[in-house]
Amino acid sequence: MPKKLTYFNINGLGEPIRYILHYTKQEFEDNRIELGNWPDLKLKEKLPFGQLPVYEEDGRVLCQSLAIAKYVARGTDLIPSDPWKYAQVESAVYSVLDYWKNVTPVVQEKDQAKQKELVEKLHTETIEYYFSRFNNLLKENGGYFSGKLSWGEFILLGIIEAGNLFLGTNVEKKYPAIDALVKEIRSLPGVKEYIVARGPYDFEEIKARMNKQVKMPRRLQYFDFNGLGEKIRYLLHYTGQEFEDVRHDVTIWPVPEIKETLPFGQFPVYEEDGKVLCQSLAIARYVARGTDLIPSDPWKNAQVDSAVYSIMDYGKNVIAAVHEPDPQKKVELRNKLFNEYIDYYFSRFEKLLKENGGYFSGKLSWGEFVLCGSVDSTNFFFTMEVEKNYPAIKAVCEEIRNAPGVKEYIAARGPYNLDCIKKRFGNDQFRRSGLVRKQYPQLSVVKSHKVIMPKKLQYFDLNGLAEPLRYLLHYTKQEFEDYRHDIATWPDPKIKESLPFGQFPIYEEDGRVLCQTLAIAKYVARGTDLIPSDPWENALADQAVYSITDYHKNVIACIQEQDREKKSEMKNKLINETIEYYFSRLNKLLNENGGYFSGKLSWVEFVLCGTIEASNLFFSLQIEKDYPAIKAVMEEITSAPGVKEYIEARGPYNLDGIRKRFGDI
Repeated sequence: MPKKLTYFNINGLGEPIRYILHYTKQEFEDNRIELGNWPDLKLKEKLPFGQLPVYEEDGRVLCQSLAIAKYVARGTDLIPSDPWKYAQVESAVYSVLDYWKNVTPVVQEKDQAKQKELVEKLHTETIEYYFSRFNNLLKENGGYFSGKLSWGEFILLGIIEAGNLFLGTNVEKKYPAIDALVKEIRSLPGVKEYIVARGPYDFEEIKARMNKQVKMPRRLQYFDFNGLGEKIRYLLHYTGQEFEDVRHDVTIWPVPEIKETLPFGQFPVYEEDGKVLCQSLAIARYVARGTDLIPSDPWKNAQVDSAVYSIMDYGKNVIAAVHEPDPQKKVELRNKLFNEYIDYYFSRFEKLLKENGGYFSGKLSWGEFVLCGSVDSTNFFFTMEVEKNYPAIKAVCEEIRNAPGVKEYIAARGPYNLDCIKKRFGNDQFRRSGLVRKQYPQLSVVKSHKVIMPKKLQYFDLNGLAEPLRYLLHYTKQEFEDYRHDIATWPDPKIKESLPFGQFPIYEEDGRVLCQTLAIAKYVARGTDLIPSDPWENALADQAVYSITDYHKNVIACIQEQDREKKSEMKNKLINETIEYYFSRLNKLLNENGGYFSGKLSWVEFVLCGTIEASNLFFSLQIEKDYPAIKAVMEEITSAPGVKEYIEARGPYNLDGIRKRFGDI
């Protein structure tokens, strides 16, 4: 056949392309490579970037799954005609791929202990983080990302099915809008018949490696006081789950040989059937699963989550006051805790409870156990009764302490005492005398222009992911507010919580918000000749930009790595292998197409320029000097009208903020 798709004999990144091709009634050769035979060095060497899938048509070759998917969907109503809706789909798709980046390391990880850690993080954090947001996007847009079925929903389905296969889950079942969409696409003409003819995939070898477990009883490890572990103990006793309550002596902590075995070097840690779970909220929610302590209604579930995260925000202030070694700073922290934070948070918790019949979501949930544990810890550390001024909080805490299982546990446990805490953190730590109210000024962490404009771009005060967007906006003469945050003080929880996926850059226009760098870049370039009009040229541009993004993942990983030895290894590999691997190929693509990725200057060359400049800044390099075609197109962009003037006014960047945030690079 004239069209040919080559991928492995699994779903993965190739399946959404197959679905689109069958749905749009395009005949193609479905060439499948057995995963056990990969890598085939002869085939790998022939591929543009050594990766599958690859799509061939009329003697031309296209790589990158998103570029292929969008190309084969061209000329159909799967590609939105409205620029904003088009950008909405792209924004969603790039976020789906961000989720997928967390799945592939799980499949590829060879160390079983590390793999267990990755699997647990996926199940307890990553899946909920992304899929709750995907579900909201679909609900807000009539069940789709942009108001009707597009190529983006096929990508989501393919990634869901791959994750389900690899992890042995049915992730969509928890999210009604996603579940409905999955059923709809699987029932579409062409897709339905293909699935029946294809039959189920078999990934038993990988699943067996992932799921190989040694059966163990339930075990909770924490210190011999309440703190972060008590809410979990309450939940386990209340729900009648037998477990081993292992208690460590805080006075001799840290014990290096134990600390090194913990996923993040911290307690509490929960173990079940050979699996290890850390993070107290993740554990609390997990042990409450399958009971009526987990609200079934999505909104009520969100109400509980909202309350719980606020409780933990409060708890950070308690922990800071307990752990602070400097006596003067310790007094300041306790003053602020007693005189400001307690009433700030507990007056709001009280209000939430009263508004919902004495609970966070209308009936007793795991969230109230978290609250009770936090109250008990505060009372223990500072010899007080924090709930006495808040009737609703007091009532729900008493209900939990007197609940079956919990009451008997407390009676058998007896009261905690402060001897171990005093020995670990000092005798004078918990005296409440001599507290003085102080006013603490708010520190400014944001740099911004004073003129408010209808278009606004938010990022940090460095180049990074946003500089290609700034270049595009200046080149296309679009006025915008260039709002810059101080990376040295990031993350700011309040700002981070307000962002669609907790990340910058963010672009705002006429009250609408768009995330994901590539989606923003293409959107601001719309209506100009920077967007190729020919479908194949557009696909070539997409192919290049996704490869540039693949390269940049290595840069980000290196910068964010905290282990100095591992950071050095990653940096050496980046400079000595990764740069040459990607940029020799990108240079070749430019040479083959008249100095550009698709025959003339497009938005993708701006992304290339910004990405290289970020690497040059972070690692004190000049990457482009070894790649003539890349150097030429970068010089063209940085000398272009609008961009040239912006660079002169901006001046050079420096690494001060990055070093404060991540240490020496």
